[in-house]
Amino acid sequence: MGKANYNNYQISGITLILAFLLFFAFLTCNLAAHMYFIQARTLDGLYRWKGARTSYGKACKWCPLNTEFLTGYGDFLLRQANISRDPFYDLDKAQMFYKKALALNPRSAEYAVGLGKIKLSYLELYKKHAVVTEKENDIIKSVMVDFKRAIENDPNGFNTSYSIGYSSIPVLLKLEKDERQMALNALKRTLSSWPGYGKYIYKRLWEFTGDFDMLKYITPQSLAGNMILYMFIRSNGLWRFRMGQQARLDSLMKKELPETYQKKKKEKEDRIIEVCREYMQGNVIGWSGRSISGKLSYESGKMFSNGTAYRVLELPAGKADIILNIRGTQALDKWPYIIVELDDDVIGEMYVDNSEWGQYSFRVDTDGGLKVLGVSFMNDGRDPLTDEDRNVYLGDVRIE
Repeated sequence: MGKANYNNYQISGITLILAFLLFFAFLTCNLAAHMYFIQARTLDGLYRWKGARTSYGKACKWCPLNTEFLTGYGDFLLRQANISRDPFYDLDKAQMFYKKALALNPRSAEYAVGLGKIKLSYLELYKKHAVVTEKENDIIKSVMVDFKRAIENDPNGFNTSYSIGYSSIPVLLKLEKDERQMALNALKRTLSSWPGYGKYIYKRLWEFTGDFDMLKYITPQSLAGNMILYMFIRSNGLWRFRMGQQARLDSLMKKELPETYQKKKKEKEDRIIEVCREYMQGNVIGWSGRSISGKLSYESGKMFSNGTAYRVLELPAGKADIILNIRGTQALDKWPYIIVELDDDVIGEMYVDNSEWGQYSFRVDTDGGLKVLGVSFMNDGRDPLTDEDRNVYLGDVRIE
């Protein structure tokens, strides 16, 4: 009995020693892997990519079940594919590491998105190297499967929505209807959380689709969100969409900031009354007004900066044509754009696309009497290389 106990103690001791050695080996491997991974990150940051590649590889070899190491190496290889001699080899390895990480953690939206983005990179490489492939549709479908999985795992996550939506934009028009809707909804969720991201998303979405309805769809129904879309319209010269977007802004401001809306409305009304008063007192004969900065006067009809010029007209009751003589100068291949208003009601907007004097007619229907014509210059600009300056020149006005 004593001998049996002794043998049991011996076995237990050996087991404990083996367990300790295994645990020590595990700690050693894990520590070594972490050291290699930290070294890889450091070398990567210093652009010492050959050493970084080696250290990333050793980290994954020492600890092949660590998803952070696997995806870290995968991200490195994805970046290297843009500059390496064998980009498809790097993408293949990146995809392999992300697949391993996703298999280890199938609930990770981040890994599903990363895998989809790597697959999209194949399409970019095919295009860059002029490679003709019949796999494009299959790749896109596989990408959308990964993205759908990510959304199922993280339906409301900002990073997931932004990554999926933004990455899908280049292939948006090639997607099936339900896939396109999924991508647009991801962009919509992104802007609902952070409207400011619109300045990145709108530009890319317009570049690849040219579909303004898509831009409107993803824009949150808030004043802040629609203001960013309006600024995108102005900065990119998409003036044909301005009037509709301005109407949406006015409606939202009236709803969200009623006091501010009424204040702005009253300021415009007061300005019109003031212009009429100056005219009736004989202080103003022709054009008046100043640039937005307040530095430039428009009394001569020369608009060298953004702002609004005013002129008082006496109109008959009923229908009439306001005929405006105007010319413009272009810069950076763009002509000046103006908005024409009568007593704060827009009666027209257009490019002044002629350096010679031209007549532009605007049909109105009023109750007659003194009215204030306003011409707003919207897109002042100058080419520093050629010294071309985009300006507007206002001439006489007649009523017919």
